[in-house]
Order: sequence, then structure tokens, then C-alpha cells
Amino acid sequence: MDSFSMKRNLLVGFVVLLLAAACAWPQTGTTSVRGAVTDKTGAAIVGAKVSVINAAQGLQRETATDGTGGYEFLSLPPGSYVLTIETKGFRKFEQKN
Repeated sequence: MDSFSMKRNLLVGFVVLLLAAACAWPQTGTTSVRGAVTDKTGAAIVGAKVSVINAAQGLQRETATDGTGGYEFLSLPPGSYVLTIETKGFRKFEQKN
């Protein structure tokens, strides 16, 4: 094997090793939950109380829907959550994952 082939093989091996290490990087990030609250006609429900609860981690966050019925929870740690939506004139909605 000549010197060029050996260097090329070492370079290819090094690149493969780097790619494998990047794929093995632990998944310790966060997640987000976004949505919109609407009635049966599709009209936005403004000011609805939206909460996410992760009982295992003792985490609870609340927000209110905006002018378009939208809500957003950023930087949630991975896990199972219960999403609850409450507003006057509608029954309580609860979704478990």
C-alpha cells in the first residue's frame, strides 16, 4: 500500500469515527408544545387557561391563549405530560400523552 492510499484510508476512518460520535451524542435537549384553541366553528378562544403537568418531575406550567387562540410552552424537559384547557362556557379538555 502506498503512502497516499494509507493517508486516505486513515482520513476516511477518522471522518467515519467523527460522524459516529456525533450520532451517539446523548439526547438531553428540551421540547416545546404549541397549539391553538378554537370552538366548533373554528373561531379562536381568547384567554383560555392552558396548562401542562408532568407529575413525575413535579412540573406544572400555565399560560393563557392569545388573540388568535394560540398558546406555547417552550423549553419543557422530555417526559409525559397532561395538557389541560379550561375556559368559561366550555367543558374542560384534558389530553394525556
